[in-house]
Amino acid sequence: ANNPAIHSGSDPSDWKADLAEAAVTNELNAGETKGAAQQSVVNGWYLNDVAVVQAAQNSYIAGSSMRNGNLLTLLGLGVAGELIIRGVEREKRQRSTVA
Repeated sequence: ANNPAIHSGSDPSDWKADLAEAAVTNELNAGETKGAAQQSVVNGWYLNDVAVVQAAQNSYIAGSSMRNGNLLTLLGLGVAGELIIRGVEREKRQRSTVA
């Protein structure tokens, strides 16, 4: 259940189910423990399962942030292009009125 290769590209809709599965597995394993040492191991397993989902979430957020940055760059280029075009057109109009 805690294979990062499986979860690295997981969809946000899967995260709730993955966390629920980790919680159920943790409850089942915790019921089988006898002593603090075994409980520590079970807690470690649970943390591993949760960490995999968190890694998938972080990868998703990083990808989203990158997309947002790319869109912002395109928007900036579009605005710059519009300003350049307006400047060229204004220059042409000024030249034609002077001539």
